[in-house]
Amino acid sequence: MEYAIDLSARQSARTLEQAVRYQATVLIEPGLWPDANGLKGRLIALDAESLRAELTEPSVLRPSNMVGSYCDVSLLLGQDRFLFSTHALDAEQAGERWSVSLARPEKLRVYQRRRFWRVKLAESSRVRLRRDADNAGTEIVGWLCNISGEGMACLVEADAAERLHVGETIAASFALPDAGPPFDLHAVLCNKTPNAENEKMILGMQFLPSASSGTTNAARRLSEFLLRRYGSGVAPLGNGTHVADGVVS
Repeated sequence: MEYAIDLSARQSARTLEQAVRYQATVLIEPGLWPDANGLKGRLIALDAESLRAELTEPSVLRPSNMVGSYCDVSLLLGQDRFLFSTHALDAEQAGERWSVSLARPEKLRVYQRRRFWRVKLAESSRVRLRRDADNAGTEIVGWLCNISGEGMACLVEADAAERLHVGETIAASFALPDAGPPFDLHAVLCNKTPNAENEKMILGMQFLPSASSGTTNAARRLSEFLLRRYGSGVAPLGNGTHVADGVVS
């Protein structure tokens, strides 16, 4: 199933901030551009009026030719794709690299698609969540619904979920039966879905790349545990290993 939902202005702003922080991949498709593959780059800067992407692949035409053009943009953050429309403001060349400045969009859309199979555990585990920017360390406690080496979903109280915002980084700590010490990982909150019980929400999270979030050992342990417990995988991790097969939820 595939669909896109609109994010609020606040959620969109947080997503763009995270995208710059992790230099997310962008695919820019200018109108009337002769290359069907568009322009691929990484997001490197953001201000109140614009965002800037450094192009990482050569283009058919000089990027300066796209200034003033309408553009459709895909933003890849973790395994999630965000969409927006804008126009090109400027293009600059430094050495062999070009960078393109785009008008900052007010709102983004998130493209919803389950890309990986996730293990649905027979015994739910408690998850402790904390906003990465929350120095006070206020925790939200939830229950794990499903998990893979790429992300997880957990159930929390609706009023607690309101304190978390789509696009922000979450520190997550949880233990799995027979998996040894708890896993401490960082994730981007991708979506919030009301549960059948009105007072509960399901949070969908995408784990951040372990190298950038400082959680390499925990990420490796999780992948190895899922692989060992549930068998050969279907969802490739960035390091070439696979996560567990398990039950699709």
